[in-house]
Amino acid sequence: MPLGVSQVKDNISYTTEEIAKLAKPAHDTAKRELYADFQNSGVRQVVITGQDLSLDILASYLEKHSSFLRPLRSHVGSLDSLISMYQGKSDIVSTHLLDGDTGEYNVPYIRKLLVGSSYLVVT
Repeated sequence: MPLGVSQVKDNISYTTEEIAKLAKPAHDTAKRELYADFQNSGVRQVVITGQDLSLDILASYLEKHSSFLRPLRSHVGSLDSLISMYQGKSDIVSTHLLDGDTGEYNVPYIRKLLVGSSYLVVT
């Protein structure tokens, strides 16, 4: 099956439709609780998800140089990172996903999973 049609994770192939079913949007309640904690403490938790070393460097930098951001690190794969962002559980993610149909990395997957969301892609 071409990479553009499916993503292989743990030796299991997922179609785009199956990925969409796995990725359920976050509940507004969870987001309200996160921002309520921020308003009470003045410190905002930033969830950084992915397996890229640059994210560890970013988390360390934020921890040392920011008094109002608290980085929380999660080391999961690219697809799970994007799903986590779609669900509202992650703020910053790294991905390394090749779309076999276009030969392009990441952006086709981001467009498919983060429909209707605002995001910034850094390459």
